[in-house]
Amino acid sequence: MTNFIAASAVTWPLVPGPATLAWSRTTVARFVQPVSWPPSVPLLMTTHPSAPLDWCPGRTPHAHILHRMATTNSASSRAYPDPLPGPSRRSGGDEAADYIRMLIFQGYLRAGERVPQDQIAEVLALSRIPVREGLVALERDGWVTLELNRGAFVNSLDADAVRDSFELYGILFGFATRRAVERSRADLINELGRIEVSMRDTDDPDVFHAHTIEFHNTIVKASRSPRVKAMLRVSKGLVAGNFFEQIPGSIEVERRFTKRIVRALQSDDVDQAVDDYRKMMVQQGKLVVKVFKDRGLFEAG
Repeated sequence: MTNFIAASAVTWPLVPGPATLAWSRTTVARFVQPVSWPPSVPLLMTTHPSAPLDWCPGRTPHAHILHRMATTNSASSRAYPDPLPGPSRRSGGDEAADYIRMLIFQGYLRAGERVPQDQIAEVLALSRIPVREGLVALERDGWVTLELNRGAFVNSLDADAVRDSFELYGILFGFATRRAVERSRADLINELGRIEVSMRDTDDPDVFHAHTIEFHNTIVKASRSPRVKAMLRVSKGLVAGNFFEQIPGSIEVERRFTKRIVRALQSDDVDQAVDDYRKMMVQQGKLVVKVFKDRGLFEAG
């Protein structure tokens, strides 16, 4: 599954990129004007810097540069897979970003390696311009670092940043749930209940994924909040492909907490529903961290 945001919809799972909370001196140097976020979600008032050009955890600056030089050629000599099927209505830049994210997730590209832009353009039947656009978006989300006259290099992922990203996503959806209850039509809870029942009746990842998208979209639409939609629109997924197919145990977590959210709303306990949304995303984040660790996507040490 390729993550895609329409103007009034949200797909699952979307979270801030892995470097959302990784503040450094590079961030301060690049920060010129504050991002305009609503004061009700202050934790999302962050920029997501690219990795510093002269520093990497566990290495001296000189060793970090040598590491990149040593891993550059190996990435360009590999054979890369075909892209996953995705939405028909997306730009070439989005297609390139999704594909590169998939390569990182599946281990084709590793931390410190240079992204082979020509090969990726050839696989996707694109020019280098949309590939470059995709890399710019990935740098904004913390996946890669763009270096002048040298190319794009894959950043290391961080387990704490992954956990924080999922929890922030849960907080945002909880906020949307509260606004949806305040501003929505009377049959919202009945509609959410219908979707939740459908989620009980399948273990097929594709069908379950479709029901989950419908559940989240219903809440976002009912919130009538352009700010929530804007925040979700700039978020990108950490998991390439169908989340519920790639992450073992995620269907059970989503099903259990979705039922709790609906039951809380049926009991007029909005606070409990908001908290359950956050807890659901926290649990999903823990599952993602485990998969990432098993795949060796986190920097050792």
